[in-house]
Amino acid sequence: MVATLFCAVPMIINGDFQVDCCLAGIVTSLLVPVRQVSAVIFLREGFNAEKGMALTLCLWGFASHLYGRYRAGSEKQDTDDRNPQQFEHGNGNNLA
Repeated sequence: MVATLFCAVPMIINGDFQVDCCLAGIVTSLLVPVRQVSAVIFLREGFNAEKGMALTLCLWGFASHLYGRYRAGSEKQDTDDRNPQQFEHGNGNNLA
C-alpha cells in the first residue's frame, strides 16, 4: 500500500503514468530492511541469522547501487568538462 502511494502520488502530480522499474526495485529493496526491523521491534519477532543475512545483503545492494550511480555521474561530469558543448553561431541553440 505504501509503495503504491509512494509511486502514484508523484505520478499524479507530474501527470506521468510510466513506472520506472529501477526506482521500483530500489524502493522494494529498501523496504525489506525496514519491514524486518519493524517486525523485530513492534511484533517482538526473533532476529535470526537468516534475517541478519537478508538485512545485510539488502543494505549492501542499496549502497552498491548508490555508489554506482555516484561513479557514473562523476564520470559523466568529467567527460562533459573535457568536451564542452558546441553552440551554433546563428541562433545560439545547442547542437547536442
